[in-house]
Amino acid sequence: MNIHSVYLQYSSKVSNETYRNFISSLQKEGVAVYALDGAPDWGITDHESKDQFLDWFHNYQADVPSREQFKGIHLDIEPYLLENWETNQEEIICQFQTLLLQLKHFTENRNTSLGIDIPFWFDEITFDNKYGQGYLSQWLIQNTDETVVMAYRNFAEGKNGIIDLSSQEVDWAEQENKKITIAVETEKTPEQHVSFYSENKHTLASEIKLVQEHYKGRIAGIAIHSFESLKKRSQ
Repeated sequence: MNIHSVYLQYSSKVSNETYRNFISSLQKEGVAVYALDGAPDWGITDHESKDQFLDWFHNYQADVPSREQFKGIHLDIEPYLLENWETNQEEIICQFQTLLLQLKHFTENRNTSLGIDIPFWFDEITFDNKYGQGYLSQWLIQNTDETVVMAYRNFAEGKNGIIDLSSQEVDWAEQENKKITIAVETEKTPEQHVSFYSENKHTLASEIKLVQEHYKGRIAGIAIHSFESLKKRSQ
């Protein structure tokens, strides 16, 4: 399996020296490392952890040589996990967009990239606010450098399969000339069809190959959540 990118979860418990050694060793192998963080209430009620992450990222990038720097920031925010998502969706979406634009400005000023995870069903969520109107997925694709579509199914083809669930996002990314990646799940989930957790490594590999062949030349690659669970599939 050819790995070209790693989304590394930020932790204040990890020393900068550890990050430096890790990134440097992967860069030598041609692997880019992105700093991953985010929470559903970022930009809504939780500003402290967001600001702490951004402060750390700014200082880290400024203090180390390019061979030890992150390629960019990758967000996993998932605002739909908030308790009031169903009752206050319009306001949450607007706050989410405001946060995203702030982070876009932050990364642009530091010459790094901005990526985000989105669920496949964001292409059905509409907005009509000060940022215009349209579909949330399309807006996020337009305003980031990379989107990762969480098309969490354990089969590639057919109705409700990985290809079917990600097709709209791939079309939009192509129109915008933006980088898009399709993500699959390998962790244990309550619904078996969502994850490859119960499947063997051959099934995982063959279904991923079907997705890659279908979208050949149109996607940046396949993201797998997560490395630990992927290792178990390979053993």
